[in-house]
Amino acid sequence: MVEACPIVVRRWVGSEFATMRNRSHNPSRTEAAKRVDKSPAALGHVESGRNFPAVNKIEVLLTYYGHQSRAGYFASLVERAKNRRHWWDEFPGELLPEWYELFLGFETSAVWMFVYSTQLVPELLQTTDYAEAVLRAAGPGSPDDEIATRLELRNRRRREVLDREEPCVLRCVIDEAALHREAGGPAVLREQLRRLAELTRRPNIEIRVLSSAAGAPASPDGGFTLMTMPPELEGHPGAAFVGTVVEGAFFEKAQQVDIFRDKSDRLWEQALTSEHSRAFIDDLAAGPD
Repeated sequence: MVEACPIVVRRWVGSEFATMRNRSHNPSRTEAAKRVDKSPAALGHVESGRNFPAVNKIEVLLTYYGHQSRAGYFASLVERAKNRRHWWDEFPGELLPEWYELFLGFETSAVWMFVYSTQLVPELLQTTDYAEAVLRAAGPGSPDDEIATRLELRNRRRREVLDREEPCVLRCVIDEAALHREAGGPAVLREQLRRLAELTRRPNIEIRVLSSAAGAPASPDGGFTLMTMPPELEGHPGAAFVGTVVEGAFFEKAQQVDIFRDKSDRLWEQALTSEHSRAFIDDLAAGPD
């Protein structure tokens, strides 16, 4: 069974605790903190997802919030998560800013994922040579050892998400333009297209091509990733991620996630069918007659 990463559990528990406090008979953080002999700042660190709550204080807090019936669930959830490690802890910290660690947590925890990619083949589906070309274009002058580590990190992501015992179900819509962009040159692109053609035959991966003939896309503002969390996070709305040139932006409120879900549904219908997309990619990979 897929279990959520500790960083995702902390964030979810903190958000739920903050919501319950704000909706309680007395939403004062100061008063709630007194109940567990903590400072308001310490409780704030829990609610922001920075720290786990102390397991032996969960029932006290939730009783005060009027949700004692949920105390056992949260105590068990926190206890399990505290005993897990993040697989990326072995990688250099300078390559893992806080926002990227959170993205890795969501991605690794996801049981279902939708990716809309407008410029390039999605990272989880990239070959090593294609990924290297993308990384060198994004960071010209980067040392070879840094590029090698980033490639190792990307390959590990794929294994942790798509090649695990219970792999994530992945749906991708790739803009046709991305399939013509020669990242690394024609030979590298050809190899990448062949890899995509192979991946379309995996049961947990479905790829559709948004052809240029489809007109304006349902998401004209660019690509995004939508992720559904495992059942152990009861009631979690999922999360959407949008990358920028500076850092990633996360959308975790139910109303926000619903907007991305609607866009993903419309993009999915707007793209070629899965069968036609497979034939389209096969033709591109085969090259001109």
